[in-house]
Amino acid sequence: HRQGGLPLFVLLLAMKRHASCAICACIFAIAAGSSTCGDGEVRCGDRGALLLQQSTKQMLKVTQLGAREREVTRFLSWNVYYANDLRGRARRIADAIREVDPEIVSLQELWHEWDAILEELNVGGRIWEFARGGETETTWDGDILYRSDLWALEESGMRAYGDRGVSWAALKRRSDGLGIIAAGTHPWCCTNDEPILTTVQDEILTVLKEQRAKRPGYPAAVMGDMNAGFYANSQFLMREGRRSAFDRDWSIAPYSFKDSYDIGNHDPDTHTGTWKGGKIDFVYFEETPLRMGEVVDSKVWQNCDRAGSDHCAVSGDIILSAGGASVTSTSSSTTSPSVSSCAPFAQWPDVDNGVTCNGCTALVLTEPYNGRCDAFCSSFGHLCVAAAEEQNENCEVKYSAACDEQITGTSDMLCTCAEPTSSTAGPTSTLSSTAGPTSTSSTALGFETVDGGAGRACRGASPKDNKASYYWKTTTSSLDECKSLCLVDAKCVGVEYGEGNQRCEIWTREDGIGATAPVTGYTCLRYGGHTESPCIDGWKPAPQCVPSFSYNGQTYTGCTTADHDQGWCSHDFASAAAWSNCLPCQAVEFESNEDMACRGPGGLGDNKASYYDVEPAASLDVCKTICKATPSCTGVEWWEKHGRCEVWTGTIGAYKAISGFTCLRALH
Repeated sequence: HRQGGLPLFVLLLAMKRHASCAICACIFAIAAGSSTCGDGEVRCGDRGALLLQQSTKQMLKVTQLGAREREVTRFLSWNVYYANDLRGRARRIADAIREVDPEIVSLQELWHEWDAILEELNVGGRIWEFARGGETETTWDGDILYRSDLWALEESGMRAYGDRGVSWAALKRRSDGLGIIAAGTHPWCCTNDEPILTTVQDEILTVLKEQRAKRPGYPAAVMGDMNAGFYANSQFLMREGRRSAFDRDWSIAPYSFKDSYDIGNHDPDTHTGTWKGGKIDFVYFEETPLRMGEVVDSKVWQNCDRAGSDHCAVSGDIILSAGGASVTSTSSSTTSPSVSSCAPFAQWPDVDNGVTCNGCTALVLTEPYNGRCDAFCSSFGHLCVAAAEEQNENCEVKYSAACDEQITGTSDMLCTCAEPTSSTAGPTSTLSSTAGPTSTSSTALGFETVDGGAGRACRGASPKDNKASYYWKTTTSSLDECKSLCLVDAKCVGVEYGEGNQRCEIWTREDGIGATAPVTGYTCLRYGGHTESPCIDGWKPAPQCVPSFSYNGQTYTGCTTADHDQGWCSHDFASAAAWSNCLPCQAVEFESNEDMACRGPGGLGDNKASYYDVEPAASLDVCKTICKATPSCTGVEWWEKHGRCEVWTGTIGAYKAISGFTCLRALH
């Protein structure tokens, strides 16, 4: 063939399998981009034109194995709807994949259709392949399809859970050796969110841990039909790494993921199916501890009934970071210090059978420390650097865990501990501390440290008494903000705050905080009671403020509105350089509008994101408490089904009728 022409054997193959024209010349016309033959009397179908044009492109790709096509890598998740031998749909599925043009794909609800799909995809050259490791054809999972001209398969497999599974593949990019883990799954449908939470925590996390232990520098992408919407607890767990639901705490720490579609002006809960019922198909990219890269685009490919499926395909585009960019997990309580300095192993408590390892690591008993390495290291004045489960009573790592993550199902664990330095110590406490199991030290506005405060987690009757019913929790940017929430909750008896993960626990246990446990990076404060603080112009001091202070030659008690549009208070008596807004003194009541969503002054379509902040809240009461602690709060919107709390600071000017929502306007 002449230079630049289509190889003859490809044309003949296409004629034999797909030609719809009466004469051979038509095929050459199609390859050149025309859809008519000769004098126009014979017309070829769009399918033939598309196929041959793409075959030409694919042949050029094959001749340059491993050549990068674009800076951005596109991932695709698509439930093709119980293929069942495809029922003649392989060609349409292949066409749809070619249109999206991804590099890595997870297909759900396939059973024995790989070869039929590949036959359609690989016309003109074999550039597509399935990851065939594991018994992926025995469960409902998320088969991994990849561009074999761009990616080399290192290993693949499938982790089964019941009749479902997590498919995974370790892939290395041919152009630069960059490695990733691609995983796909399809959890149970149509009960509630608890089975999906279990899938995320027990199945997806296990695959991540196993692969991270084998390939430490490979960040992960997780794709699938998750059978849960964006606002479901299970998907919060994927994005945030932690979630409380169904009367328990869930965690995949130190992992958290970015939903590729949650960017720009996208509605993160847009529908991805013919049922128009919300987005349940996802492409997730690892955010911590290895940031996979920069997410630049995402798309829901409409015409959800294409190829006989009832799902729209979802793609995510990312500029991959070489080796994954290390990110401090929001769930980590300390920054990892150097492991060159630690106490002699003879001073380490509860070392199991004397097993010690290089790098200040030892095999220690789990039971005295509730399976947490941060608690173990803190017990003898050290900081936790790393935590893991061992293979066989030795120093070989079976899987890694976060320092504050409980390692269960074993009697021992590998903990790496280091002596604290000035750069790695937790929050510095300026409060005096005294010895004793429940010693306290006074702070401003009725808060007092418990057992020294810093490095302590609050507990009930004993150091192991930590029932979820004792507190409600949220996320705050500081300890002071956490204390502010306590001040507006009449039942609050104290707070626990995690500096690393910004976890705020508002304790409401009737018998108060009776004990603490050693946990690096946490602070436990007992609140002395809800006595009335002095009010100035309707404001009372924030918890970080001093009772009185001097400003511009005048002494103020509590709060003042001098030179400010609301009450404020100072952190120091002699200087007002550091100050905070005060809290409103008057009780905040709410006007409730059930089955209504809040809208702005512009009417039913006015729902600007600038009007509100989405806050983590376990209940409507918690959502209202956060509003009370926000001086500019105008009300809250609560979505019961997904536990979504919007704290409004913009004007609530209208209500839109939506079942399951409640809009409450604050009446100060």
